[in-house]
Amino acid sequence: GFDLSGATSAVYPFQYEEQNPLEWLLSGRYFFKNGIGVTGGVGGGILPGYGSPLVRVMLGLMFSTDRIEKEKPIIVEKPVEKTTVIKPVEPEIKTGRLIGFVFDEDSKQPIGGVIITIEKSNLPNIATDNSTGGFSTPPIDAGLYNLKIFKEGYYDKTVSAQIVKQKETKLNIYLKKKIVQGSVIVQVIGEKRQNIDNAEVMAISGDRQMEIKRTAEGIYSTKLDVGKWYVVAKAPDKLSVGKIVDVVENTDTPVELMLKDKPKETLIVVEQNKITLKKKIQFALNSAKIDKSSTIILDMVADVINSNPKIKKVKIEGHTDDLGSRDKNIKLSQDRADSVMNYLIKAGIRPELLEAKGYGPDKPLVPNNSKKNRETNRRVEFIIEE
Repeated sequence: GFDLSGATSAVYPFQYEEQNPLEWLLSGRYFFKNGIGVTGGVGGGILPGYGSPLVRVMLGLMFSTDRIEKEKPIIVEKPVEKTTVIKPVEPEIKTGRLIGFVFDEDSKQPIGGVIITIEKSNLPNIATDNSTGGFSTPPIDAGLYNLKIFKEGYYDKTVSAQIVKQKETKLNIYLKKKIVQGSVIVQVIGEKRQNIDNAEVMAISGDRQMEIKRTAEGIYSTKLDVGKWYVVAKAPDKLSVGKIVDVVENTDTPVELMLKDKPKETLIVVEQNKITLKKKIQFALNSAKIDKSSTIILDMVADVINSNPKIKKVKIEGHTDDLGSRDKNIKLSQDRADSVMNYLIKAGIRPELLEAKGYGPDKPLVPNNSKKNRETNRRVEFIIEE
């Protein structure tokens, strides 16, 4: 360290005398770390007198234990070890999925077999489910995609879908059926092949019904959507008749319908849930072949079904007596019911309206204890189920 000090000397009360002069002194000292120090000073007389020099210089050495600098202990700090837990970095999911359904725009029914192409996705074409019309994609990158929709018989369609990462995008698509048509040309004639000009001709497909009007040329013609249609004609005093027609695109399909004369005698009665026959349908012995005399009865049954749009389902039941084995009679009754159903279909009744079931001897009307009763039990019945 370094110290600086100053001093003067004088006698109080102050009286100037030569033997008592006034002096000043400025001194300083410096200590080293080991306690040794040096001092020095300079001064001079203020008032002249005895022993007062003009300039006085002082030099000296010193030692002090308090000035010895003690070494500070060196503290070595150990570094704190930090434990770093490295968590695995999960990759970010950047994909999403598309789930959708395709419906008919008019009927709102699902459409199966629709082909869907997702542009710029590198995915193969997707086909909708036949029963639900549904489809789904595997995970694909998030973004906006165009979907090309194809289905035969429908107009093509393009829709956009925004795929959001880590989410399922849901989409309902509606397709418009193409209006593809062909023509039917219907000629209505009688048993002698004469034209019938006052017939009423209808075309039926599901819930759709269209009247086919007579042209100036004496024929009945119209355009129909491509597909299967049931064309039926009826006229006063005639038995109605129908035929299933397959309408082809841009094609004229000829249809001939022959109307038989109605018998003067009414052979059937329509009840609430049954078509009752006044005469039995006859078959060859132990055979399902319909006797020719019974065809007029079946023509009248066909006329009733054709003329009553409220009839949606008719069950044809075959029954036998108890002679012979039960298994044989079950088969015979089923064959006869099938034979009647096939005749009605050929007469123009739509197959979906008919059902055939053979019961053999299981449902007799009367006990099988006489020839007359057995004759009664051998029968065909028509049950209106809908």
